[in-house]
Amino acid sequence: MKTPYPSTNIIVINQDCLALYEKLVSEGHRPLLLNMANATNPGDYYQSLDADVADKDRSERVYCTAKCELKQSTTFDEYYPMKEFEAIYKHLAGYFKTIYFAIVDDHNTGNRINPDGNFPPFKTILDGLNVHPPTTIRVNGVSGPNRVLNKTSDGKLNLSDVCILYLQPCQYGSKCHDLKNSQHNNNYLHPPICSYQDATSSCEQMNDEVHMFTFLHNIKCQYGGQCDDNDPKHLSEYDHPDYCIDRGNCQNVHQQHLFAYQHLPLCSDGFNCSNCKEFRHCKSMCPYDNCCIQFHDKQHFENTIHSFRLPCPFTPYNCSMYVEFIQIGNTNKISAEVENHCYKYSHVCSFGRQCKTKGEKHFETSIHIARKICSDIDKRLQLTDEEHLESFSHPGIRDIRLVCLEPGYVAKAVRQHSRIRLIFLKHNIPAVKDNAFRLITALVEAEFAKKKTSDGTTPLVDDHDYAMKLIEKKLIPPLTDHDISIIHQWAKKIAQESIKLHENPMGIGYIVDRSLGTDKHVFSILGPHLGHYYGDIIIVFKKEIMFHPDANFSIQAGTSFGPSGNAYKRS
Repeated sequence: MKTPYPSTNIIVINQDCLALYEKLVSEGHRPLLLNMANATNPGDYYQSLDADVADKDRSERVYCTAKCELKQSTTFDEYYPMKEFEAIYKHLAGYFKTIYFAIVDDHNTGNRINPDGNFPPFKTILDGLNVHPPTTIRVNGVSGPNRVLNKTSDGKLNLSDVCILYLQPCQYGSKCHDLKNSQHNNNYLHPPICSYQDATSSCEQMNDEVHMFTFLHNIKCQYGGQCDDNDPKHLSEYDHPDYCIDRGNCQNVHQQHLFAYQHLPLCSDGFNCSNCKEFRHCKSMCPYDNCCIQFHDKQHFENTIHSFRLPCPFTPYNCSMYVEFIQIGNTNKISAEVENHCYKYSHVCSFGRQCKTKGEKHFETSIHIARKICSDIDKRLQLTDEEHLESFSHPGIRDIRLVCLEPGYVAKAVRQHSRIRLIFLKHNIPAVKDNAFRLITALVEAEFAKKKTSDGTTPLVDDHDYAMKLIEKKLIPPLTDHDISIIHQWAKKIAQESIKLHENPMGIGYIVDRSLGTDKHVFSILGPHLGHYYGDIIIVFKKEIMFHPDANFSIQAGTSFGPSGNAYKRS
């Protein structure tokens, strides 16, 4: 079972835990604070705000005797045994990058318990440790917040839901005599199986009372992996080794190996088994191969053969490297990182079933998903409907379209501007609306042509300005000179900003944007704010944008979640 981190570092620091928490937040981390009880104040984690009913008694340390009696600890030197804290960091090894023990030296002890304070012993024993998660996952064991409910012969795990204190912990812990009582187990929580004990080696902390009380330790089955007793009671009371990783392919028959691992039942016919003669035992070829839609199904991909390479986890829509790869075109301008990624992993081809590229390398790195062909191809009525284009294939049109670089699409964006829409609503006549859109398109083309001319490419045709004048004459009346002026103003502004956006796709270069990934978003601030360098922008989202899975909304600026930690500060 893979944990978020390969290991966990332990650091002991002479600092108040709240001050450390604030520091970690300011550095862009997401810390979780556990404020432990001290030696003089009550250590209950739940206290009533009503002083009349609050528990005024001090929470004392108790331990369970061999007779299952709770007895109060009387020696001061046992108040902070390191082994209890070891249960914290070993239990969560791999789930946190770093665990800090923040100990202020030392207002808690008054120098009575430890003459030198609490900080030095913690520093000496725990600081600098690097702990790894257990390599053996056992039934009724734990991995981070989950308890392992079941483990199959092929290594698949069934984990419990993450529930905090959903039952009262049994006061007897691992010493409870009712561990096999189902009614008792339905009412009380009991410790998990120790993760550092397996069928071939003993736990090294068997002499530690705290560890033995906190974790269950089963007796090892004397038959090891060769045990054939499937009785549930036997399986719960005795430890058995894991299944051999070779599963049905294992041919190691040495006694030491058979004792160390469980194996699938041995076929009595061996190599003479009719099954082996009548059936092949190997991966099958996926019937859909290069058109397979199950490329993100891990089990399907492991059990079948495909002609394409391992698929990128972000394909088809979220791989920025692939977008850059197919849109730049010129390999001289593509970075080595992007090129290596796109040749190492497969991506969904934007043309789908209509792809005309026949190269072997393309088929190795591309997946061709077959969409349903549009039934109204000849009518061409919905070619501007993005939702329709996302659902059906059309000749000559990519199933997954490129990022907009064409003036015609920018013209449609201009038409959606609130000032332009008012003009269209006021003059809701088809001929007027068509001519107004033609004027917008001509203005946008002019702005794009200016950019192309500066790049050394072909400028506009000679009669472009004359064509615009003719369109304006057709629009006046019913449009006024003021309406024409507004169309000119916003068409040019939006076209210019679109050109700037494509020239500088990584935003304004703010370093926090890069670390958070917001430099790859088109974002705006809605309503009053303090970021004066943005300017005031109010946007009313259309429904298809509002419900788009990539649309994000936050009451805080995205960068406020970065190193400044402003999102976590109260004003």
